Amino acid sequence: MRILFLCHRVPYPPNRGDRIATHRRLLHLASRHEVTCLTFAMESGDAESIRVLESQGVRVVADRFDEKSRKLAALPALFSSTPLTIACFRSRKLLAAARMAAPSTDVVVAYSGCMAQFIEQIRAPRVMEFGDLDSEKWRQYASESSGISGWIYGREARTLLAYETQVARTFEVSLVVSAAEAATFRERTGVEPLVVGNGVDLERFAPGPREARIPGLIVFTGIMDYRPNVDGCVRFTREVLPLVRKRVPNAQFRIVGARPSAEVWALKSLGAEVTGAVPETADHLRQASVAVAPLRLGRGLQNKVLEAMACATPMVVSPNASAGVDAQAGEHYLLADSAEETAERVVEILTDPARAAAIGTKARTRMKERYPWSRAMADYDAALEEAVRRFRGRHSG
Repeated sequence: MRILFLCHRVPYPPNRGDRIATHRRLLHLASRHEVTCLTFAMESGDAESIRVLESQGVRVVADRFDEKSRKLAALPALFSSTPLTIACFRSRKLLAAARMAAPSTDVVVAYSGCMAQFIEQIRAPRVMEFGDLDSEKWRQYASESSGISGWIYGREARTLLAYETQVARTFEVSLVVSAAEAATFRERTGVEPLVVGNGVDLERFAPGPREARIPGLIVFTGIMDYRPNVDGCVRFTREVLPLVRKRVPNAQFRIVGARPSAEVWALKSLGAEVTGAVPETADHLRQASVAVAPLRLGRGLQNKVLEAMACATPMVVSPNASAGVDAQAGEHYLLADSAEETAERVVEILTDPARAAAIGTKARTRMKERYPWSRAMADYDAALEEAVRRFRGRHSG
């Protein structure tokens, strides 16, 4: 088949959640189909990343994305019903490329709601991979903000949900990453989605020797200019870490991930270690005595949780971060919400090595059972086949 694949960020290297998913999907599709990817180049290394993708069998058409100029250009949308997200990602180049490819395309896949605008008029089986509803993220941001920011976030939540609902009702198939997201999706849009989750690289993220674990080391991994990650690390450093250190004086908190914001760098003055970009996050997860995901914001299936569990690193996870994970609290990870509860769960793991090892072992087993990429890609293939079936049913007359 000839597949047109759209995503909002160059899908390489696989060093963040959306790139992990899109790169895996593209490699899978390119191994058996002819694939063209339409995307945006946002980073200085994207030209080299595109060359890598093309060497892997993917034809790439990219438009330049400068965040500041695009945000300014999108401001007039505030006086319309258009979501700022859609206005920011407009592109004549990608629209023209999509229209040119349409007549010879067998299936179209859009990853992230902002990319749906380029294929609204294409007459072909269309798959919209929401992952999770972006409008829910903006609704969360609005609830945590006030003044003009709160108003803008609230407006974005409303207008984007209206757009997401329209897309879900007109495209053949909508995909979300978990049963929890499917329930939210049904409630917000009235459309029944298909669930296609991510996987985890079980060879890359594998346990190391037990003696490699550093006593007292607490690790968080993620892109560190992403608001939910920043919020979670700030909260943990300021509110949780002091409580942990009262009972475990040698406790260390290491924040691992690229592009730390100024607010994250400032946490070093409060005793956190901030690494910035590292060659391999798995090395840090194998050193950790416990990994944490204390996220109040953000949605979907958190790769940071899957990766730590695959490394057999015991986790303390917030309800928000665990909602998309098909695993059992108390068996495969520990669940905590408040600062006091989070500190208590972290101390439990740091002071009980036998329990920590048992949780980590069960977590690794669960990842092998539930999250191999082969399983995720089988579900993905079935979703594309379902889109073709529904399209033919709609247009058989």
